[in-house]
Amino acid sequence: MGKIMRTPEEFARIIAERGFIVLEEVRSQKENALMQCKKCGHVKRKRVQSVVNKGYGCAKCAGNERLSTQEFNDYVAKNVHGYTLISEVNGAFKKAKLRCDFGHEYEVNPIDFIHKGYRCPICKFIKMSGSGHWNYNADLSKEERETTRAFPGYTAWQFAVKKRDNFSCQCCGDSRGGNLVSHHLDGWNIAKEKRLDVDNGVTLCEDCHKDFHGKYGYGGNTKTQYDKWLSSAENSRRFLYAKNAEEAV
Repeated sequence: MGKIMRTPEEFARIIAERGFIVLEEVRSQKENALMQCKKCGHVKRKRVQSVVNKGYGCAKCAGNERLSTQEFNDYVAKNVHGYTLISEVNGAFKKAKLRCDFGHEYEVNPIDFIHKGYRCPICKFIKMSGSGHWNYNADLSKEERETTRAFPGYTAWQFAVKKRDNFSCQCCGDSRGGNLVSHHLDGWNIAKEKRLDVDNGVTLCEDCHKDFHGKYGYGGNTKTQYDKWLSSAENSRRFLYAKNAEEAV
């Protein structure tokens, strides 16, 4: 089969069908040509062959383009009211630090801030606490709120415990997020005065939390039980988590 020869016009047409505007004449698919993404306007020199034959798209639209501090700062200032970038940016997938207008500082991957809308977690917790929660029931009595843990301050306590523990399980080290629990050391039902004491809480992942209660049951739990469980479970669960994390890479 003979080699396909294309004219500059044909290259321009095919590249346009792939979502780019070619900004200079192309005579060979082995060239690196300057192209502009039709969707986001990003300009970059790309291998013609990768676009024409392999269908490669815009790296910036896909979230794979290396992001600079200036680019992310410009995005935040232009598109998101109430946030200030306060750290350097080392790419779209490495955490940067932001400050909201209420003075809360937090870290987030720029790609998640831009495409997934990850905003201040502290503001989110405050907004979702008490009467602001979608499932808030104004008809519950004080006693019923204590039974269901649906009383003011509990959500803030959960967040404060996780923040102190750097959002990671204190047994196995899991820090993926979305699977963390704020566990009472001295149980909810036997230490009422410690229910909102941050020092009476510890962050565990769901698996470690279930492992603890599977051994000691629910209700009447103590810090002594936790310390004993941790000394026996820590090494094995840390090894298991590390092994699973390594296999997932």
